[in-house]
Amino acid sequence: MIMKKDVNREHLKNNFLKNIIVRFDYTGIAEVELDTIIAEVKPIFKSAGYTKLREEYLTEMDFELQDPENIEIEGLPIKEIRKKKAYVFANEKKDIECKISTRFALVSIQNHKYIPFAEYSETLFEVVKTLINKVEFLNCIRFGIRKVNQCIMKDISKINEYFETDFYNLYGLKKGNKPKIFETKDCFKEEKYNFNLTRMVVGGEYEESVAYQVILDTDIYITEASDINELFSDTSEINIMNEKLFEVYKSAITKEFIEKLGMDNYNDQNIIGVEKNE
Repeated sequence: MIMKKDVNREHLKNNFLKNIIVRFDYTGIAEVELDTIIAEVKPIFKSAGYTKLREEYLTEMDFELQDPENIEIEGLPIKEIRKKKAYVFANEKKDIECKISTRFALVSIQNHKYIPFAEYSETLFEVVKTLINKVEFLNCIRFGIRKVNQCIMKDISKINEYFETDFYNLYGLKKGNKPKIFETKDCFKEEKYNFNLTRMVVGGEYEESVAYQVILDTDIYITEASDINELFSDTSEINIMNEKLFEVYKSAITKEFIEKLGMDNYNDQNIIGVEKNE
């Protein structure tokens, strides 16, 4: 039996990862500069398989992060935020979108099948390098990776067969109570890396039977401009951040669940939403 600490991504043949966001926040770009940047990065997206481009306007939700620290929006009123334009490149085949505005650039993936990290992060990496090289007064304020794992569990009394008690300790389960909603969040710092770790259980129905949505939302980010600039000059740094997030993920799930996720033919009637890596 392999030890948890020795498990790497290659051991896991299945996942319940539903959403990934890799995001770079900044200030110092004017609207007129953004149009020039978009013209510069179009070939990057085309070569990466992005086939659609649309324009949209930002909303307040575009600035809702999990951080305990708020990103400054420079006092912009809501009506001004909504006037800010963004360009969205889409790779429809893989459900990947990249949104670029005067405030941030991000890649968002709605996962149906596993996509290697390098495949989507490298595209954003090239876009950000263009921003850094072309925008004279660019001010880096945040870079982060967020991954949302989600599944549906039929028998919630078995939750700690899959998720560690330290992460999912639902009061009242031992007394036979049925949870309605459970939510807990930890924000902590390890060296230069900040983490947001949110766990949720939401009661509901699945196919007319009682079921529970289980969410493991993990986020790692850095905020020092010098660290962000170093990241974009050394590609290994972004992989270090991704691996640190993987270690948090491993810590949250049990060894037994890890073994099941490593099976070629995963089969568990208690959980819906686990997909095979392909």
